[in-house]
Amino acid sequence: MANRLGFPVLEWLEDGLGPTRGFAVRLSSGRVYVLKEHLLSIKYSYTKGPNIVVDAAGLARLGVVTLLAEFLVAMDLARTDVSWMADRSYELEAEKLVTEFEMRTLELARDSTQ
Repeated sequence: MANRLGFPVLEWLEDGLGPTRGFAVRLSSGRVYVLKEHLLSIKYSYTKGPNIVVDAAGLARLGVVTLLAEFLVAMDLARTDVSWMADRSYELEAEKLVTEFEMRTLELARDSTQ
């Protein structure tokens, strides 16, 4: 996909997951999507292809279905090209992370004015 779209593919080692390759793209919406393939996971048939990684705030606000639809349209892919999609628990975890971050940010702001 990266070659078809003209994106450079980066390679790195990810702790606990081994060799990984991928690329990032910013869509016209301003949202950034990172595609990454864990090569050992694919080699041993745990996954079929890349994972899409998005910002927790966007996931919490828009949800998996909306973000995936935006990505598929932008990359000229079909829903049938997707072998797995995160469930609602990922959205709930993202909401929790965003809330914790916002609370901590407010605490830091309050502490800095005292």
